[in-house]
Amino acid sequence: MTARCSKLPAGWANHFAKDDKLLPAAITFPVLLKQCRLELGLTQTQLAVRAGISVSLVRKYETGARVPPRATAVQLANALELAGEERAAFLVAAGARSLPPATTQHTPPAARMASHRLPVAPTPLLGREAELAALTRLLGEHTARCVTLIGPPGVGKSRLALAVAAALQPLFTDGAA
Repeated sequence: MTARCSKLPAGWANHFAKDDKLLPAAITFPVLLKQCRLELGLTQTQLAVRAGISVSLVRKYETGARVPPRATAVQLANALELAGEERAAFLVAAGARSLPPATTQHTPPAARMASHRLPVAPTPLLGREAELAALTRLLGEHTARCVTLIGPPGVGKSRLALAVAAALQPLFTDGAA
């Protein structure tokens, strides 16, 4: 099922296509978002529930007070049932220019990871091989979504977390929040 934002100028999605041009001034992301929502007969609350975001964020995106992060723009496109050129145009308008179109080859993991570089470790990790292996296994196998390292100051919690993040970085090519 695909939403058709018919009240927008015909061919609005084509304004982006190959040369990545911006939309005409009258067609901004807030206008696209609101029009597509209204075409589906959704309230801001219903769109928020479908997209898994707060109503407050939907309001801010529709007024232009905020620009959605890439992942949220994708959630909104899914909630609005956008596909094909309309989806691509919607994501470009949202500023999600780094998303590859569904029909093209994906960006290689190394290129995506470049924007998610970890800080350089100030010291070597010594004597923590068992903890490193256990945490890497726990997070790498998706057994746990979040792990809390506790201990007194100066025992190496941050250094251990940095080593775990470095070991698991290839599994999280889009970064982590």
